[in-house]
Amino acid sequence: MNNLVRSLGLFLSCLSLSVAAAWGEVTSGKLDDCIWEYFPESQKLVLSGKGELSICKSGKLRDQEMSTAIFSCRNLEICAGVTAVSDSAFLFNQGRWGKYNLGENLIFYGSTVTSIGAMALWGAPFESLFLPPSVRTIGKFAFSESVFKFLYIPSGVTTIGEQAFGNCKSLEIIVDDRDAIDQDYNHRSMFKYCSSYIIVYVKNAAMKAWYEKLGFSPDRIRVTSGADSDFMWYNDMLMNKSRDKLILCRPTIANVTLLPTWTTIERDVFRGSVGKLEIPASIKTIDSWPLSASVIYASNVFSSNVEVPSALRSVKVYALNKEVKKCYENYGFTSVVVCDACGTNASCSLENGVLTIFGSGKVFDAPWLGKEDVRKSIKRVVVKSGITALSGGLFKDCENLASISLPEGVTSIGEGLFSGCTSLRTVTLPSTLEKMPNAFDNSNIQTLVVREGGYFSSKNDKGEEANIIFAESSGTLHYSLSPKFGSYVKTAGELCFASQTVSAFDIPATVTEIASNAFANLTISKIYCASEAEIPANAFSNTVKKKAKAYVASEAIQKNFLRVGFLEENVLVATGKCGDAYYYAENAKLTIFGDGNIAEPAKGWPNDKFTSITFVGNSFVGIQSGAFAKLPAISSEIAIPSSIHYIGAEAFGSEKIRRVSCDSQKPADLDPSAFKPAVYGAARLLVPQSAWDAYSNALGWEKFGSYTDPYSVYDVNKDGKVNAADVSMVKKNVK
Repeated sequence: MNNLVRSLGLFLSCLSLSVAAAWGEVTSGKLDDCIWEYFPESQKLVLSGKGELSICKSGKLRDQEMSTAIFSCRNLEICAGVTAVSDSAFLFNQGRWGKYNLGENLIFYGSTVTSIGAMALWGAPFESLFLPPSVRTIGKFAFSESVFKFLYIPSGVTTIGEQAFGNCKSLEIIVDDRDAIDQDYNHRSMFKYCSSYIIVYVKNAAMKAWYEKLGFSPDRIRVTSGADSDFMWYNDMLMNKSRDKLILCRPTIANVTLLPTWTTIERDVFRGSVGKLEIPASIKTIDSWPLSASVIYASNVFSSNVEVPSALRSVKVYALNKEVKKCYENYGFTSVVVCDACGTNASCSLENGVLTIFGSGKVFDAPWLGKEDVRKSIKRVVVKSGITALSGGLFKDCENLASISLPEGVTSIGEGLFSGCTSLRTVTLPSTLEKMPNAFDNSNIQTLVVREGGYFSSKNDKGEEANIIFAESSGTLHYSLSPKFGSYVKTAGELCFASQTVSAFDIPATVTEIASNAFANLTISKIYCASEAEIPANAFSNTVKKKAKAYVASEAIQKNFLRVGFLEENVLVATGKCGDAYYYAENAKLTIFGDGNIAEPAKGWPNDKFTSITFVGNSFVGIQSGAFAKLPAISSEIAIPSSIHYIGAEAFGSEKIRRVSCDSQKPADLDPSAFKPAVYGAARLLVPQSAWDAYSNALGWEKFGSYTDPYSVYDVNKDGKVNAADVSMVKKNVK
């Protein structure tokens, strides 16, 4: 009888909590320096404030008013400001929290939580756990007996205690972003009693081997980087290598552009909120939705077997046409706008001076040109992925248009595309562009950026085309061919290579064809070549053939240069190979050229006395773990090319590095141990001004204790502008 009474009391208690959750207003309270807020409509509990968080003491809630919130919430968010979750922070009702409720997501927003204490979230009743990149330590039994189906472990985690995820029998997917495991700090029982059917995504073969030792089934451990991997990360999205299936999005992802090769978004792809979400027409089935988004650009008519989250339904949707609008409204979206058509499958929206073009195929209509007031209101143009061509004259006389960026996949632009755009200063072009017509007549274009290559082009004070320059670091400028250009070098000389003296010229292995007279107008001091493409006799001037030094990857390439008239004593074969790339050792200087992954040579570096490392070109992918770990004397600036996507553990072994520069807008994945602690404490980090926030909040990069004043790496004279004055300075100083 007593058991029946207790059961009835528990039932009535839970029922009253559910009613309060469904119909009550937003409630809140305070726990030391932390604040809790519960939003009943979305069943979301938000914890914010600062310092250490603990909602329990001796197994009981510290604030009884939280009882409704904690038993009813389906989404728990721990926000920026909270630095730690204390031991047993959520351990109450003898660890039976999850017996009363099953939620969706446990998310840490911001990057301030560094440690999660022992038994902190024992039995957490949420299907997904997103640990933030700031977390370093996870205590014993921290998440034991939780019902997670999905677990994300960021690369910064160094310590995981005994049975931290023990007995999590519902766990189905683990994404482990770490490069390596230190056996001294990671307890091997962390996944005790977890079944071997779990799918694990890891970065490399070493991590795969470690999970195998834990008893995980080898055929269910997927490697996501390296030549032998079947999966890959692309713009924070994990997909199979053929890029026809999306596996999942990182929980920290900002903006999502779904690829037109996908037709289905399967369950469990999205595990949190996103920024802008672009959905192409190819997507026909959506069975996974983000919790929320800032805006949605939709070109698709779809079906879905899951409910759209309530917060997402209120997000503004820009629909390609009326059919798309009707479809989204049928699924509960309440703010859907049909946009003006500007192509067969392309539409546009204009808001606050920003013209956004989305959809697919060619843009050939310009509804904004028909109204002068609309045309004059355009200040910036954003073209979304999926657009492949833009007809000539689309932006004719948009006199207030200041910048435009064209995405990868655009293959052609028409004559006079920006004719009369007198305010236009910056245009970013994709590497997929097949030809360069006269698109800028009667405009004042000053900066032309070509993706993947880091180029910019500028006119001088007389309005004459000056050059295109690759900025390898803030003080060293070189010419270089983009690895994506390939045969585009046939026409590059028509626009890009005016009569100019440059210090170095890089031709990566990906270049397969070199046209006649391609570089005949250039005066070059040094050439670095990993390409075996045939060199036409007139590709270089006779002066260059007599005076320039050519550093080549092989004897076969050396013969190519000798055949067209280069002097034998000036064509030097690389000292050796370092991973996919090549290196040339001269005195205390180490020069890396070529492409792909950079690693320590198979037989080691010829000596450990090198004081400088120079990366020539912009075709590299990554710097592997330990690549320069055995070079303790490096003391010059380390200039990271913008093409570098990752830098592995203990990549640099010198404590003498005092300056690191990166010209990429997106921080490379940096292992926290890539540089020595002394370097993080003393070296200055130089990055483009527009990317300053991204670097200062990125894992590893935030460890740099001293920063230079942010300015663009292209701003050679450091006047806060990138213009003809920088080109003039280059012409004076680069010989």
